[in-house]
Amino acid sequence: MVRKPLTLYHPRDACNNIAGQSNSVASRKRDPVITIISALMVILGIAEVVTGFRHSFFGVRTAPIAMATYLGAGMGLLYFVAGVLMLTAKKSAAAIALCLLGAIILGRVVMVVTDLYPTDSVSQLIAIVLATSIACAFFVVVALKWDAFV
Repeated sequence: MVRKPLTLYHPRDACNNIAGQSNSVASRKRDPVITIISALMVILGIAEVVTGFRHSFFGVRTAPIAMATYLGAGMGLLYFVAGVLMLTAKKSAAAIALCLLGAIILGRVVMVVTDLYPTDSVSQLIAIVLATSIACAFFVVVALKWDAFV
C-alpha cells in the first residue's frame, strides 16, 4: 500500500479554488501608478469640495452664488468617488471612474462657459487650465493602464 505524502491545508487555497483563480492572479500586485493617481484624485476631490463651499482655495475662485457652490462641490464629490473606485483595482469600478472623470471635465467646461469659474485674471485661467489638464491626464493614464485592472 502506497501512502500519499501529508500535505497541509490552507484556507487561502480553498478560496482561490472556489473563485476559480490561481494563486498568481490572487496575489497580483497593484500598479503603483494607479494607486498614486487614485490617492491624488481623493485628495483633489476633497480640495474641490472645500473650494465649492468656500468659493476660494489656494487662489482659485468660484462665483459666490448657490449654483457655483453646488456644481463645484458636486464635481469634487465625483472626483473623490472616482478615486475611491480606482483604489478597488476592478475594471468595472475603473469604467465608472472614467465616466465620472468625463463628467468632471465636462463640468469644468460648463462652469467656465457659464462664468461660474471667473476668468478675469491670468492666474485664475492658469489654475482652471491646469486643473482640467490634470483631470484629462488622469483619464488618459487610466485608459492606457486598463490592463492593470482585474
